[in-house]
Amino acid sequence: FFFQAEDGIRDYKVTGVQTCALPISPIVVGDTVIVYAGGKDDHGLCAWNKQTGEPLWSRTQRGMNFSTAQPVTIDGVTQVLFAAPEGVESLDPSTGQLLWNHKPTGWHVPGKCQPQQISPHSVVVPLGDGVGLARLDVALEEGRWQVTERWTSRALKPSFNDFVHHEGFLYGFDQNILACISAEDGTKRWKNGRYGFGQLLLLAADNRLIVASEGGDLILLETNPEKLVERGRLTASPEKTWNHPIVAGQSLFF
Repeated sequence: FFFQAEDGIRDYKVTGVQTCALPISPIVVGDTVIVYAGGKDDHGLCAWNKQTGEPLWSRTQRGMNFSTAQPVTIDGVTQVLFAAPEGVESLDPSTGQLLWNHKPTGWHVPGKCQPQQISPHSVVVPLGDGVGLARLDVALEEGRWQVTERWTSRALKPSFNDFVHHEGFLYGFDQNILACISAEDGTKRWKNGRYGFGQLLLLAADNRLIVASEGGDLILLETNPEKLVERGRLTASPEKTWNHPIVAGQSLFF
């Protein structure tokens, strides 16, 4: 583990962590670095001081996990969501204290892709590998967190490929076919576009989607809840790929 200190880069040895080759990313929330380490006993989800490498807290998490803890703000409270075996957990990033948890209908582990916050009080969480999605409405009422499961849906069943939210609709891969569902009730709007097990990127300001197909093509789509509309495509890679594209400025990296 490497941490950025005020006087340069320092290398810290962190004990009790199992070495693994999972696609999990560390996150930084304030002065805290959080990562799923997958170690024994209470060395599951762990946190360290980003300046010193000092251990801050850790929580027991059993088994494999392919999802990354992620920060959200609900009712003005910064918290970290994590797809634990027992359900979605929300933690205080500074202390690791459990704020709330919920096991949605149809929950199946291990988690493989990320929840999406779609409003100040709502998150959509994947239920497992090719299982479906659930919308949770969360609020802080009289000092206690209340979680309501608004809907579960099998109309969009992501595997390891993320989905996106735009203007009240969710776009993503229902296994290997692109689909669009309503964020309000989880009902299907359309299912079309055979791009394999691809990846999806939202260009919200332009009302566009970029699909990176499993076969190496990049496809530009409209964010259209009525039907699939392609605006262009090009071959970016001659080989099969599952890489997620990113955009920085005017450049796309794939």
